[in-house]
Amino acid sequence: MVIQDFSNAHAVWFKRSGSFLLFGRTRFFVLQQILGGKKKTAVIKKVCRKKYDSSESDIDTFVDEIIQYTRTLNSKQSGDQVSKKKEAKLEPVPENFSFISYYKFGKTIIRIDYQDGWLLHLVHPRFSSRNRRTVCFKTSHPLLSFREFIVVSCNHKITEAFNFDMVEYYSGAISQLIYSIIYKKSFTGWMCTLHASGVYYNNNAIIFSAAAGSGKSTVSAILKANGLDYISDDFVAATPDGHVYPFPASMSVKDGAFSVLSKYYPELGGKVPEKASTGKMVRYLPVNNFSENMLNGIRVSGFISVSYQAGSGFSITDVSKKEALQFLLKETWVNPKPAFVKAFFEWVEKTPFYRMTYSDNEKMVSGIKSLLSYEG
Repeated sequence: MVIQDFSNAHAVWFKRSGSFLLFGRTRFFVLQQILGGKKKTAVIKKVCRKKYDSSESDIDTFVDEIIQYTRTLNSKQSGDQVSKKKEAKLEPVPENFSFISYYKFGKTIIRIDYQDGWLLHLVHPRFSSRNRRTVCFKTSHPLLSFREFIVVSCNHKITEAFNFDMVEYYSGAISQLIYSIIYKKSFTGWMCTLHASGVYYNNNAIIFSAAAGSGKSTVSAILKANGLDYISDDFVAATPDGHVYPFPASMSVKDGAFSVLSKYYPELGGKVPEKASTGKMVRYLPVNNFSENMLNGIRVSGFISVSYQAGSGFSITDVSKKEALQFLLKETWVNPKPAFVKAFFEWVEKTPFYRMTYSDNEKMVSGIKSLLSYEG
């Protein structure tokens, strides 16, 4: 396991299950006794009763719960079974594809083969502005197909596979693969991917992480319209050094944000709403945020949890690492290799976290620009 001390909590990653758990001081003390391996359960309970001066029944229940947590999370059976890559390798490779599209990112052309219209709809709208009918360059070949599973393959090798109800994971795998190709990175070399939006200025980025519908995409879009450079509205990948990279997918504007963002982007009025993979109606607005020279990424100077509250004005406050991790881990995939988990923990440890509540867009823009020392 990988353990990181965050002053008011310990984050523990269990290799066998690929699971994270946060321990407060008392729970972590019990875990330390368990990990020592030399003490029997009865001895651990006796040590804890002496240390915490609690009743026998309370301590016994407390220790038993932590032992059960540890055993469960240290078991392979508790692991994340989302990926079906191994099972998909046993299925025959499709021979025919109904749609073929080419997408241009700088000098890189990516060819994507879709087995049917459903898969085309899941991917194509976000990159349709980069679609090229005529191809004059060497191409890469991600092949998107499905048999028993929905599968992402590249150069005839399966990259990832999922059950049909795991569309968000599938979409994330495609985004990660495109990231890897255009920035010349290994698909398995990313430290983590985040369900987040972000902007940057002068090689310093702010990442907005929030649950779906909290307004993180709208915040990034408003900041882009006010002069900040744009990373993404929904998906961000980070390398082990903690740097992030702009993702050149179109901005997706939901119906709820249309009235706000159309003031900044009048061209939205000419965009036809489409049904996204999430089931919501969105308008896609192309962004010009890709540079082939950005091979070293952008340093993250802060994470912000976004909350829009009518009449709240604007406020931004510090967030403890424990609270930040509790939320961030829900919205983040971390590469399940110990070295990457350790790098992720270190990244969280050195990066400030904030909570932002706002309703006043002008004050929000001014506050974020101040945080990034914007001089424009």
